[in-house]
Amino acid sequence: NKFVSYLVSDPIATQMGAIAGFLVPLKSQLDPWIKQFVAKTGMTEAELRTVITGSNQVGVENVNHIFVNWAEIGNTLNQGLSALWTGKQSAQNAIAAEKPAVDAVVAKTYKEYQGKQGS
Repeated sequence: NKFVSYLVSDPIATQMGAIAGFLVPLKSQLDPWIKQFVAKTGMTEAELRTVITGSNQVGVENVNHIFVNWAEIGNTLNQGLSALWTGKQSAQNAIAAEKPAVDAVVAKTYKEYQGKQGS
């Protein structure tokens, strides 16, 4: 908790934005970040602002950091969908074929972590 607070403090967030290019979750850092990326992207400040602030309205958070055991779930899913990615199978058939394997990983994960929320 202290580490996260430190990372999003104004002086450190300013440095992270300037040095690493991270868009930090502080409204006070949006304008400096936008100014930094105008030349790099070829976009106007207004266009960058629309991209950054508008994405929250239609974006979906990536599950890779909010699902327990996502690495195994994602790997199982991706391996089974290789026929889809190579055009050898329709999405409907590839997903139907892979569903039991993914369901098994989800069930195993649920059994392993059941009752461990917040620990």
